[in-house]
Amino acid sequence: MNILTLLTLLQTAYVAEFQYAYQQQLDRFEAVFPEIAFRMPGETFQDIYVVDFVGRTGADNGAVEVSLNEGAYVGGYTMSYGDLTLEVGPVSWESIAFNLTPAPPEVVGFETWFAKWVDLEGARRPMDSMMSQVIHSAVVERGRITVDFGTAPVEAATELLDLFIQNGVLVARIDSGRQ
Repeated sequence: MNILTLLTLLQTAYVAEFQYAYQQQLDRFEAVFPEIAFRMPGETFQDIYVVDFVGRTGADNGAVEVSLNEGAYVGGYTMSYGDLTLEVGPVSWESIAFNLTPAPPEVVGFETWFAKWVDLEGARRPMDSMMSQVIHSAVVERGRITVDFGTAPVEAATELLDLFIQNGVLVARIDSGRQ
């Protein structure tokens, strides 16, 4: 298996679950709004967090998050992407932690990558789709970046891997960002 195949499998599983969850929420709420961005002070990059769904019934609102079951996890792979060695453990699309070696002091270009893929302006969203094709959050720590890739395409992940290579990262251990 190569990294593009793995990323495609992870993304496809998440998007299928996301679409299923959306249909379930339509039965539960009067109105359902997918992929709503919030500024929430905390650990997410630039305090931005995109919630999967906000459901509304009357004056009541509820946030809904999609999380894949254990069956969606994979692991035990070592593969290459350009000059980058990837050691893949149990992981799912909505929570990928990249542990970087050597750890750059900062990942130059990450802010630009994040702005493109969180897409607060809505430029990426197809007109006829309920999915925005955006990442939902990122947590940046020295030597570790955790991303909820949301409904973003595989290209979001490969562009991030390219960025790691440009920043001199040689090995990225990939596992679940869930604690």
